[in-house]
Amino acid sequence: MIRTKRLTVTIKDVAIRAGVSVATVSHVVNQSRFVTEETQKKVKKAVKELNYHPNILAKNLRSKKSNVVGVVICDLENPFFLEVLRGIETSLAEKDYDMLVTNTNYHILKEKKAVEMLYGKQVDGVILVPGSNKGEHVDFLLDLGVPVVVLDKEIEIRKQEVDFVLIDNRKGSNEMIRHLVNLGHERIGIIAGPQDTSTGKERLEGCLQAFEELSYPIREEYIKIGDFKKLSGEKLTLELLSLKPPPSVIYACNNPMGLGSFEVLKKEGIDIPAEVGLVLFDDLPWFPYINPPLTTVSQPPFVMGKIGGDLLLERLIKRRKKPKKVILEVEIKIRFSGGEKIFKR
Repeated sequence: MIRTKRLTVTIKDVAIRAGVSVATVSHVVNQSRFVTEETQKKVKKAVKELNYHPNILAKNLRSKKSNVVGVVICDLENPFFLEVLRGIETSLAEKDYDMLVTNTNYHILKEKKAVEMLYGKQVDGVILVPGSNKGEHVDFLLDLGVPVVVLDKEIEIRKQEVDFVLIDNRKGSNEMIRHLVNLGHERIGIIAGPQDTSTGKERLEGCLQAFEELSYPIREEYIKIGDFKKLSGEKLTLELLSLKPPPSVIYACNNPMGLGSFEVLKKEGIDIPAEVGLVLFDDLPWFPYINPPLTTVSQPPFVMGKIGGDLLLERLIKRRKKPKKVILEVEIKIRFSGGEKIFKR
């Protein structure tokens, strides 16, 4: 059988040969960021062995508009992010831009691969809803001239050329804890998000800040750290219920964990809120209509997505260079699940 030799060696081929990421090869070839000497040697050896030459034509093609924006979302199972996506789509459609959407399910490697894939698809820009605080793949895009807008979470980046649209997480949690303390709750259980994300960290910090300001005793056994997913809400609710005594109310710091907690309380036959109350960070349109209606910290996901799309379009169309950071306000939606009709001060 005759095998034909592939004529074009790609940057991905070099990455595989050197055992590094595509981004690392790009940094070495373009000298766009620091790479250790040992890694540089591996990459340069692979470049030489494969006779790799950067595709200048492909780089020039990137100067042409595709009118497509890449969108990377950490969790499309979460209705909050579906609403964020709707806001992005509304913004981009106004200027005849299309979206190429990928879901990472909070996996950082999937997130990095998604970014590299979108660059290969020659999108005009990227809107990222990250799953963690890692941001080297964003630096990769910025080094290659691709504008980026980050929503929902702050990330660690070398270049300060990114727009952010964020939520005042600390304020939301602080106000919720104050509400629960004012109701008379003496045992507040918290199911916080992962502490390697700004949202998880800030929401827990808002709780602890309120406890300190109110001279409320902090009991560490009532504070559980989840992963923003429904299963962790279920597991950690069971852990809280096993405490002697259990909390009088549970504050879940996003809606999937909160829904997991809700299901466990219902399955265990626990009356909400007479036996254990439940409140959430996040609001969904149907929360006022379930039994009991859920008290929540409400944030504006559609507005977040719309502003994120608008900011990227400013960079693409108006060529704005100066970065912007938008902080969106939250609102406590007081209903009945926290024990608002039961507990008295």
